[in-house]
Amino acid sequence: MSATSASGCRRIYRIVAVTMICLIVSLFSFFADFSITASNGAVKKESIFWDISAGSEVVPGQNLRLQKLYHPSNAHHTCYEVTCEGLHCMGESDGNVTIEVCYPAVVITGLPKCGTSAMYILLSKFPGAITMTEKENCPFGGQSLWTFFQSLPRMSAVGDHSLVISGCLQVAKNLQIKEVLRHPQTHYIVMTRDYTDMLWAAYNFWCKPEYDGSTCSTANYWTDPALHTRSPEVFHELVQADKNHTEGVVHPFWFPMEKPCVNAKNYYSGVYTHLRELTLHNN
Repeated sequence: MSATSASGCRRIYRIVAVTMICLIVSLFSFFADFSITASNGAVKKESIFWDISAGSEVVPGQNLRLQKLYHPSNAHHTCYEVTCEGLHCMGESDGNVTIEVCYPAVVITGLPKCGTSAMYILLSKFPGAITMTEKENCPFGGQSLWTFFQSLPRMSAVGDHSLVISGCLQVAKNLQIKEVLRHPQTHYIVMTRDYTDMLWAAYNFWCKPEYDGSTCSTANYWTDPALHTRSPEVFHELVQADKNHTEGVVHPFWFPMEKPCVNAKNYYSGVYTHLRELTLHNN
């Protein structure tokens, strides 16, 4: 990596670090205020509703009707009445089904191997925390939009001091569902990390069939110390090979780190874009 690129990376990383500190301060403020802002009352609905009946995320012949709800005693969540009309709303059967769900108040996002799992586990210890059935509960990930809505906690399960927590690393999907839901009240924790540390962690965590052969399980692509060799020396050689543009070198790095030196600048630019897009969509 050139001195100019390294300087640019450090500058962008400082911007990311300052932004991350602001997010953490905002989150602590949110937690501090969380226990004293509950109020009682009946469920209120917005008068406007909207339909979703097209797109790859909607089952053909199915219509989804959404309407915002105001939780009677928990102002930190945006909740919705979701009505499924038409085909396959009741499993394999047809018919209309209505559910009332709450979108997460906190979504953990950012870059891989940057502590997202640790943050998710930490926040799940918060009194009243409600987590998803899986940490990476991303919409538009091969499941229908109706299935995604069904994965969200019911509003009746969200109490006065509940905190719904989810995770999705893919910024495009986070922004897409924000548009579909018409900007729910959600706090995003964007996790980043020193690039070299992240690359080293990824090198030790994931295997790749092209590099590790048949011992790399395609079920999760996790390394097994008994089967896969990892060392600082080999890591250095792989990074140097990319820096020197050496052809034909087989490596275990996955996207977006498959060219660790060449893509270093793109990594920091990606982090900046991630934060910028979330900021713009929150205004």
